[in-house]
Amino acid sequence: MTVDLKQTESDIRLFIQAHQLTPLQLIDEGAESVASAEAEEMPALTNLKNELGDSFDATLKMHCETAIASYLNQLEQEDFLEKDEALERLACIQERVISTLETHVRYLDHDVRVLDECRTSCTCCYVVPTYIVEKMQQIDAIREQTLDINALEEEEVPAEIKQAAAYFAVGQEPLISIYTAHNSTELPGQFVTSNYSPNPSIDSTAQKALDGARDVHLFWLNAYGLSSYDGKGSEIKSTVHYGVGYANALWNGKQMIYGDGNDVVQNLTELSIIGHEFGHAITGNKLNYEGESGALNEHLSDVWGSLVLQFKNGQTADQASWLIGEGVIKLGNQSYPLRSMKAPGHAYNSPIIGKDPQPDHYSNCYTGSEDSGGVHINSGIPNRAFYLFAAAQGGYAWQKAGLLWFLTLKTGNLLKPNCTMAEFAHATISTALKHFPTDYKMHQDLIQAWKAVGLA
Repeated sequence: MTVDLKQTESDIRLFIQAHQLTPLQLIDEGAESVASAEAEEMPALTNLKNELGDSFDATLKMHCETAIASYLNQLEQEDFLEKDEALERLACIQERVISTLETHVRYLDHDVRVLDECRTSCTCCYVVPTYIVEKMQQIDAIREQTLDINALEEEEVPAEIKQAAAYFAVGQEPLISIYTAHNSTELPGQFVTSNYSPNPSIDSTAQKALDGARDVHLFWLNAYGLSSYDGKGSEIKSTVHYGVGYANALWNGKQMIYGDGNDVVQNLTELSIIGHEFGHAITGNKLNYEGESGALNEHLSDVWGSLVLQFKNGQTADQASWLIGEGVIKLGNQSYPLRSMKAPGHAYNSPIIGKDPQPDHYSNCYTGSEDSGGVHINSGIPNRAFYLFAAAQGGYAWQKAGLLWFLTLKTGNLLKPNCTMAEFAHATISTALKHFPTDYKMHQDLIQAWKAVGLA
């Protein structure tokens, strides 16, 4: 996490006057003031934290940061803070400040809210749509096992993980661990390997899951400055060989899970799928997983899955395939992707599993109850818009198009849990005007992309 702070006394005074905050305790009265109860309690810090959490005003948040940073700077410059008690009090105050600052982060010149705290309650998000699964059941090719996340309990942390955690330090790569369920439904299963405990004898599926998770981590770290899904370097855990013939991959709110597939769906540790599922961890439960908001949830994961693959391969927008799960569907000698962001509705067309049902225009939006209200179906609409926008911008799609989508997702409370596609389109335009006010080509390309899919 990179926190970019400015420190000016005038900003502090203006901020305090404008918001009637208790002035921050200054240390020029001596070490006794630091050791006092007032300094420890720091009501101003509490007020600042509340302002950061509740305010929609990015300028106010910046001023909050300015006030806190200037206060810290003054504390650190005082030479007479030599008493142990005073230093302990100072450490306590610093912890409070760090906690406050963790609600806000700056990426380049853009104010971005840190990932939401509510992550583990996310609805299980699958990569293979229910309508494909149902087709597989109809042709007796599916051997899917029932997934009951709520009935599963995790094992005790293995010794290898404890050992890895012991020498894992802040600033290093987060722990990326791989388990195997041995075709059972127990999670996380048996520990196999991690980036800190290499195992040369693991099978190719576990190795692909490990390599893919590392590639996903490197994408988020280098493209947007995030370490792990929560921005805090938390463990990235995956389980392979889940169930018997389990033909899906998912994020269950705690970890990623990969089945071995069956006669129709295979290779579920393909990189864009890993990137897609990790994308659900990034979004968390910020967007309800049903209807249009659920389609936007799936759309965002498709964006991240595609961008991870493009980043890994060094591809520009015009070089990328824009396919999600390329080659995952196997029908005889033919293979198909799960989805196409470039051409929704044209990923596959087979008499066995039917035709790709994704629309590419809002006028054809699916309004039925299947697929949780079309979360995998209607995601084709914003997918097409993102592709058109990225293609018009040119270059590497994660640098501008992806950044704009990331800022839209993470800036304040811009997106409501039940956000519609029209509201999301408006939010991206608002974000572009705010963060890129003079990039008129971006504004035009973005509006044209949304117009092309019936949303502007």
